[in-house]
Amino acid sequence: MQSSITKFCSFLDGKIRQIGHKLKNYFKVYDNVLESSSTLESKRSADETFINQFPTTISFTEHVPVNHNRITKRYTIQV
Repeated sequence: MQSSITKFCSFLDGKIRQIGHKLKNYFKVYDNVLESSSTLESKRSADETFINQFPTTISFTEHVPVNHNRITKRYTIQV
């Protein structure tokens, strides 16, 4: 049987992988916008949009069974 620390680390590892996947997709979209920008001004505009829309915190929840009930744990990661 896994200890609660091991379970939590496994859970956190999965969430970190999800965050990495989301950020990878975000950067892919940004790269496509930059490639399609033809002028320096449009590239600057893309940069400003990217910076303003970049996520600064990522939150997720975990539902944990406790004595026939479920409690919700909320986590927030500052990027």
